[in-house]
Amino acid sequence: MSAYILRLVFCDTVQDKTSAALAKLMSLQAMEAVLVELDSDGNVLTEQSISLELVQKGDILKVGIASDFIFVPPPPLSSAGRQH
Repeated sequence: MSAYILRLVFCDTVQDKTSAALAKLMSLQAMEAVLVELDSDGNVLTEQSISLELVQKGDILKVGIASDFIFVPPPPLSSAGRQH
């Protein structure tokens, strides 16, 4: 009987920690993207913040953490990028 109660307590604790971890990950999700327009040489012409809902296949986006940015097409077809 005590093993059963211990198992219930353990499962409840694991579920709570999993839920907290998922909530934390969801809070880190980006809400905006930086849409970039490049010239034929790959130089940045313009940058514009847009809602993620407006991102379309083929858009070139500026993504990164702090000052480290790379240019990549949106998922699911990430094919190339350059780090600046």
